[in-house]
Amino acid sequence: MENLTKLTKESDENEIKLYFEKVLELKRSGKEFPINLEEVWPLVYSEKGKAVRALNSEYIENEDFICLPKSASGENEEVAKGGQNKIDYQLSIPCMEYFIARKVRPVFEVYRRVFHKAMEQKMFPKDYIAALEAFVESEKQKLLLAEKNEELEIALNESLQFYTVAKYNKVFKMKWSMKECQSIGKRLSAYCRARNIEVRKCQTNDERFGETNSYPLIVFTEFFGALKEAS
Repeated sequence: MENLTKLTKESDENEIKLYFEKVLELKRSGKEFPINLEEVWPLVYSEKGKAVRALNSEYIENEDFICLPKSASGENEEVAKGGQNKIDYQLSIPCMEYFIARKVRPVFEVYRRVFHKAMEQKMFPKDYIAALEAFVESEKQKLLLAEKNEELEIALNESLQFYTVAKYNKVFKMKWSMKECQSIGKRLSAYCRARNIEVRKCQTNDERFGETNSYPLIVFTEFFGALKEAS
């Protein structure tokens, strides 16, 4: 990073803060990999080789970091004939956070303060905000789907409940007379037999009827719907 010294274990809080503010500026400018490994590896590792090996084994090239050829002069350019060349490792913000910042608590605290302040002031690039909005919308859709599935499950369970004609008459306030209930019961029985629908026997509290038939709730809906279509 231009005009920025290498961070080390001896870097004070102000130096670290200034560094991360520069990183934030680069990120806002659109740089996907704004951090040079050369600037941060001394915060955690005793030598650069160890940092490079850890980076290659734990993170994904072209996703978490990129490798760029660097000439002996330090400028990124095409490899020149006979020139002595090295590799620049450029890190993404998430890669730097987990690879370096989180491993040194004081450094991570400074990083967190700088970047959280930026988030509060809406300084992050639009792609971050768009990603966050998409995630929130996705969670809303998941919640709505879960609620819809719960409603469908409740409706299914209710439709599988068995009702006698008398119970249906009372629960749904149909105001049928006893004679009408008897007539409807006979017709429901015939309707179920014709369609091979289960009819259950149950004991009533009315001594006049004793054992009577009960039908799946959905049968009442289907039966009265069929009557309506026929009329």
